[in-house]
Amino acid sequence: MKLLLFFICLLLSNVTVAQAQLITDPQQALAARDTLLHEADHLLHFVQQASPLYQTNAVGKGKRRVAGQGQMLSTPAYPLDKLLIQWKQVTRYRRNGRVQQVRQVTLNGKLILRQELLNGRTIWVVLTRPLPGTQEKMPRHLGSYLASGFVTLDTKRYVLPRVEQP
Repeated sequence: MKLLLFFICLLLSNVTVAQAQLITDPQQALAARDTLLHEADHLLHFVQQASPLYQTNAVGKGKRRVAGQGQMLSTPAYPLDKLLIQWKQVTRYRRNGRVQQVRQVTLNGKLILRQELLNGRTIWVVLTRPLPGTQEKMPRHLGSYLASGFVTLDTKRYVLPRVEQP
């Protein structure tokens, strides 16, 4: 039985799947990256501005891990009935001088935005779904970004140009 399952999996792995074409134009790829990073920053700023009450553990100096979290409140411009939109930002100060940040926004426990930064530079970001009730305008674009050189914006996949380090 195990042998039969092995051969079925082997046959299925040989089936070619049509994948989206990678766009290698450097200008389009950089524009897609900038658009996605702008959308992520805009969404995080929007949610943080609408949550005036937040908690943090930064009560004393010398903390190596500072966490801040909040919950978006219902406003006349953005009424929330049964939706729970939360944000969280964790900053870690390493002994070697690096500063790591992890930011995330969740809607009813489901991830909308997750972003990781190292010394202020985005390492990766995932933007999964728009906020409901914003007429699909917040954020307008969805996708992911990896600093290793790949961007997915809406349904298009891009390859970023390699930069030579001196």
